[in-house]
Amino acid sequence: VGHWIDAKVFYGISWLKLILCLVFLFLLLLLERSVRWLIHRKMEAIPKVEGVTSWTRVTLRAIVKPLSLLIWVYGIYAVFSPIYPHFDSAGGANLVHTIIRKAADIGAMVSILWFLYGLVAIVDSKLVQWAQTTESTIDDMMAPLVGKTLRIFIIVIGGMILLQNATGIEIGPLIASLGIGGLAV
Repeated sequence: VGHWIDAKVFYGISWLKLILCLVFLFLLLLLERSVRWLIHRKMEAIPKVEGVTSWTRVTLRAIVKPLSLLIWVYGIYAVFSPIYPHFDSAGGANLVHTIIRKAADIGAMVSILWFLYGLVAIVDSKLVQWAQTTESTIDDMMAPLVGKTLRIFIIVIGGMILLQNATGIEIGPLIASLGIGGLAV
């Protein structure tokens, strides 16, 4: 191949490591597309019946995009792992690796929250079906409200967890103080 493959490009990173990262990135793309294709194939195999909700189809629809994000987030973290040691500082800290690890963790949390948000469709559908079987019109109004409340709850709790993971600030005492402040008012 020649000596150029061992030549340093920047920060002591050789062309070989950069090419390996590119190959691994391509393999990651193939993995993500294969998983997506398998899920879509499984969804198409489920027969569509008018008026009946397929829980498997709803679950697969809720998981396909968040799983894709999860594969990309941790895949990119793993793909570039050969070059992280080149960014070590004199004190032994590696700011680049720390930031990328934190970003991967946040991306994983976003994908999990996205999946949970998508699963609320199952609860929504089940509640609407149940409300239609009752004679009361209050149930018909409350069923969509429960779904919206669950979605807002997931967004608020997820936002607090993301904020805590990103900044390291403890949210629990802040929420407790807001509760005490609300009682005082």
